Amino acid sequence: MFGFRKKDKKNLYHCYFLCLLAAICFWLPSISIQATEAKKGDTVTDGTFTYIILTKARAKKDGTVSVYGLNKNTFNDKDEKKSNDSPKKLEVPARIKYREGYYNITATGSSGKATLAGKSSNYQYYWGNAKKIILPDTITKIGDNSFAKTKTLKEITIPSKVTAIGGEAFYHTGLTEITIPASVEFIGRAAFWKCKKLEKVIWQEGIEVIGKWAFQESGLEQAVLPEGLTEIKQAAFSKCVSLKQVELPSSVEKIGAGVFSSCEKLKKVAVKAENRFYQAIEQVIYTKDGTIVVDGNAATGSFEIEDNVEIIGKCAFEGNKKLTEITIPDSVKLIKEGAFLNCKKLKKAVIGKGVTKLGASSFAKCFSLKKITIPNSVKKIERNAFYNCRKIKTVTMGEQVSYLGSRAFAACQSLQAIEIPGTISMIGKRAFYQNTSMTNLEILEGVEHIDEQAFASCALSSVSLPESIRTIGAAAFQGNKDLEEIYLPAAV
Repeated sequence: MFGFRKKDKKNLYHCYFLCLLAAICFWLPSISIQATEAKKGDTVTDGTFTYIILTKARAKKDGTVSVYGLNKNTFNDKDEKKSNDSPKKLEVPARIKYREGYYNITATGSSGKATLAGKSSNYQYYWGNAKKIILPDTITKIGDNSFAKTKTLKEITIPSKVTAIGGEAFYHTGLTEITIPASVEFIGRAAFWKCKKLEKVIWQEGIEVIGKWAFQESGLEQAVLPEGLTEIKQAAFSKCVSLKQVELPSSVEKIGAGVFSSCEKLKKVAVKAENRFYQAIEQVIYTKDGTIVVDGNAATGSFEIEDNVEIIGKCAFEGNKKLTEITIPDSVKLIKEGAFLNCKKLKKAVIGKGVTKLGASSFAKCFSLKKITIPNSVKKIERNAFYNCRKIKTVTMGEQVSYLGSRAFAACQSLQAIEIPGTISMIGKRAFYQNTSMTNLEILEGVEHIDEQAFASCALSSVSLPESIRTIGAAAFQGNKDLEEIYLPAAV
C-alpha cells in the first residue's frame, strides 16, 4: 500500500486546481465564439447595408446573406417624405465578413417576409434617394419588395445569374428601361407595378412566367414577348395606357384574365402563327379552336364576335374605351365575369339567343349603354351584371330568367320602369338599389322573395306585387318618398 503525507495531499489538490483552471481558460473562448456565432435569420450590417443571414458560414465554406435595405442607423432613410442623406449611387458588395465567417450576397429583399411597398414590422426596405443601384454578380434572386417605392431609382442592372424577380420588387420606382437577362425564368406579381416611367423592357429568351399585375400601370409602349414564355398571368399588362403593340410568341400556352385590359391605345395585337393554343383575328385574341374570346382590348368601333365562339372570357373586353357596339352571335353560351366591364363608350350590345348566363359585372359601368334586351335563353343574371349603367332607359328581360343576383341593375339612374318575369324566384339584395328615375314596378306572378334593399332609394310611386310573394327583406322599399301605398299579398 502506498500512502501520501498530509503535505503531499495538499500539493496534489493544488495541482488539480491549476489543471481545472487551465481547462476552463481553454474552453471559455470556444464557448464565447459558439454563443455569438451567426444564425440563419439573424440581421447584420456592414455600416451601410443591412443583411439577413440565409445560411451561416462554416469551416472552409462561406455563408450566404440577402441584402434588404440601407442601415437605418447610418442614414436618415426612415421616412421617404423627408429629405435624407443616403447616397444617390449605391453599390452592393459581393461579399462581407461577419464575426468569424465570410458571406456571399446572393439575394435582395426579404426572402419572402416582405409586405407591400416596403413596410413591415420587422424590416426596412426603403433605399433613400438612390438614382442608381449596382448589384454584384453573386446575386441569384431579386426578392419581394427589394426596391419598392424607390421613386428616384432610374438605373439598375439585373445580374446574369438571377433566376427570379419577386413580387413588388420594383413597385413604384422611377425606372425608364430594364433588361431581363436570359437567366430569369419568373417575374413575380406586381414586380414593376406603377413604374409609370418604364417605357422599354429588353427581353432575352429565358422567361417562362410573367406574374399577376407584373407590369400593370407601367409606361410600356410595346410588349413583344420572347420565345420560351409559357404563361402570362391575370392583368399582367393591364392599365398600360401607352401600350400600342403586343406580340405573343409561339410558346405561350396560358393567358390569364384581363392581361391587356384598359390599355387605351392598344391597336396592334399579333400571335405567332405557330402557336398551338391562341390566334389573333382582327386584333382580338381567340383560342386556336375559335371557341373562346381571350382578349379584345384592341377591338374598335362596331365589332362582331366570330360565329364559332362559345365563351366570352373573363375581363375579355374590360376597360375598352374604343368599342362602341358589340354583336354577340347565337353560338355564345356564356359571358364571363367582367367581360365588358367599364367599356365606357359602348352604346349598343346585341346579345345572342344562345347565351344562358351573364356573369358577374359582365356589363357593369358601361356608362353609354342605353338599352338592353335579354333573350329568352338567359337563365342567370349574376351580381352587378349591369351595375352603374347610368344611361340605360329600358330593360327587356327574357322569360326564362330564374336567378337575379345582388345589385344586378343597381345605380341604373335612367331606368324608369321594369317588368320582372315570374320565372325569378328571388330578386337579389339591392338588385335595383338607387335607381333614382324608376317610378313604376311590376312583378309578375311566380316571384316569391324580395331580398334586402332590393328597391331601396328609388323613385317608385307605383308598385304591383303578385300573390306569389312570400317574403320581403329588410328595407326593401326604403327611401321611396313618392310611394304612398302598397298592397301586401296574403302569403307574405
